[in-house]
Amino acid sequence: MKPLKLISLLLCVGLLFISCDKTPADKGAAAPAGAVIGTNGLSDAERQKFYHLPEGSELYPYAWAKALISSQNGKPFLENLERFGLVADAKSAENPHGLPVGITVGKRSGVGDIEMIGVNCSACHVGQLSYQGRALRVDGAPNLFDITMFYTDLANSTKDTVKDPEKLWAFVKRYLADKEHPAETVPAAPASAAGKQGEARRYKFGDGTRKLLSSFSDLKAMTEKGELEKALGEKILATIKAEIAKADQDYGSAVDPLEQSEKELRGSLEKDVADLYGKKAGAGSPLDAQGQEKKGLLREILRDVKTNVALFRSYIKLFKSLAAAGADPRDTPGGYGRVDAFGSARFLFFGLANKQPNTAPVSYPFIWGMEKTAWLHYNANTNSVVERNIGQALGLGATFDPKTYDTTVRIENTRDLEWLAYKITPPAWPEDLLGKIDQAKAGRGKPLYEEHCARCHDKYETTPDGLRHYQLFTLAEAGTDPNQAENFHAPVRLNGRQASFAVENGKVVDLIKRAYYKKYNIAPDEQQKWEGGRAPISWKDRLADEDKKVYAARPLSGVWATAPYLHNGSVPSLYALLLPGAKRPAEFYTGSREYDPKSLGYLTTPGAVAFRFDTQGNGNSNRGHEYGTSLSDDDRYALLEYLKTLK
Repeated sequence: MKPLKLISLLLCVGLLFISCDKTPADKGAAAPAGAVIGTNGLSDAERQKFYHLPEGSELYPYAWAKALISSQNGKPFLENLERFGLVADAKSAENPHGLPVGITVGKRSGVGDIEMIGVNCSACHVGQLSYQGRALRVDGAPNLFDITMFYTDLANSTKDTVKDPEKLWAFVKRYLADKEHPAETVPAAPASAAGKQGEARRYKFGDGTRKLLSSFSDLKAMTEKGELEKALGEKILATIKAEIAKADQDYGSAVDPLEQSEKELRGSLEKDVADLYGKKAGAGSPLDAQGQEKKGLLREILRDVKTNVALFRSYIKLFKSLAAAGADPRDTPGGYGRVDAFGSARFLFFGLANKQPNTAPVSYPFIWGMEKTAWLHYNANTNSVVERNIGQALGLGATFDPKTYDTTVRIENTRDLEWLAYKITPPAWPEDLLGKIDQAKAGRGKPLYEEHCARCHDKYETTPDGLRHYQLFTLAEAGTDPNQAENFHAPVRLNGRQASFAVENGKVVDLIKRAYYKKYNIAPDEQQKWEGGRAPISWKDRLADEDKKVYAARPLSGVWATAPYLHNGSVPSLYALLLPGAKRPAEFYTGSREYDPKSLGYLTTPGAVAFRFDTQGNGNSNRGHEYGTSLSDDDRYALLEYLKTLK
């Protein structure tokens, strides 16, 4: 077997807001309750840190997320996040909110003392499988997380809340009523990865707003109270309508919605208060006041409405910026467990002019053995673990200043996550769950493995420092889908000239890294330690090399737990991989965690949660890797039995 599950660690990026041929569902891709936690390397304490340590990519106020209603299912957004393919996790010291694996809550640099919610690498690199009502957690295995669906629902739910006055009214009531996480301060969103996080505007809702919300169940009830309440309701509706109209123009502009809002308030607030002041409030209304008290109440309410809608506008602007990375009808949907990371990075780093269709979604790879891996990612394009981790954090929502390269990425935390990942070992076949290995059959499979697999996956050069240089293969040799390598090879155009995407991408993350080292006084020897001894640091476009060897073959220990297969996830099981390309499934469904211990892959029939994987799609080819494909079925199953023993 040549290039199978290849190389990448922290690439759950992209935020590709693209349409997917999937069945949205409330149940999600969760395994049965009471999962057996895998024991492949991490202690309980290490596991919890790996699952929930913030990276600095937290991009949405936690109090807002807690109060938000999902547009997908009409329920609280944070309820059953497993619907996105995330893995449930219990409350703990590291996870006080009981959020799924990979969902983080932390204080983000530049926004003050505010809890923000986001994602770290374990959302994509901690898997879980189920079998006959029982489940097994596998640290370091690829997960089924659909990051596209997660951020799409977050974006849509935000937009749907702010554009509907009744939903907005109910939303504000919910988050003001939250005693555990009172949202008295909310930061404006950054415009893009290359932009500072918006400054946190610390304010408290005025007494007038609070009284109004507590007195009326909804906006309609308020408008029916009296003349003043009706006029105020009309003003609130007009304000929301006007702000939403501006939101449609915000993308691509330099406008700061909050600054614009504050400027407009200075020019119109007192006039609006005067227009409302002479109207009569309903009996018993919180607006039934006189003089300066009445003016103060109206002033507070109008300011709070406009300020909050402007805050929402800043997040709508952010989501539109991120959505542009995937807003192309030629894009290939990723679905559960895949993302086109570098397709998104091309746009996020170098702007809309350099955007290309995202046609290279790849599977989240397994991450055991990364400490000894010399070159990273499927196409072996960099040897810098620090710069790779910076890039993935930016893709998830971290930002940097394009002038100073100061960043919100918490590089020391990504270092800790990296070092924890180094402790993960290949999982042993769980005989108590999936059945005992047939040792006689495995014995018959061993020589088949040596003949068809070992010459590529078990042979590599090792440096004196212990780093492994895995064999690389040309596109013709591998025969697998070329898009991931070819899209990375496509140049960018900067300042009127054509440039290597690999080189320019490397320059950006290197400058961010250097700025961080300088800001926090990281000594050179410590810097080298963070890189794991890899030097000199480089980014490579392998297709620009003379030999054009690009796709790598990694060892196959624990490969049974890493379905689906090939770098683009186009083959659902190891059994299918041993079939000739023309006989592999042309269409199958992803999203189920139910494991098939015979074929070594997940069940692929449509269910309540399903993404239809069409291997005819651009970037979805299931051809290539024609090794062991002429074996008899008996020999195929013998080889699969032997693969279970590798650890």
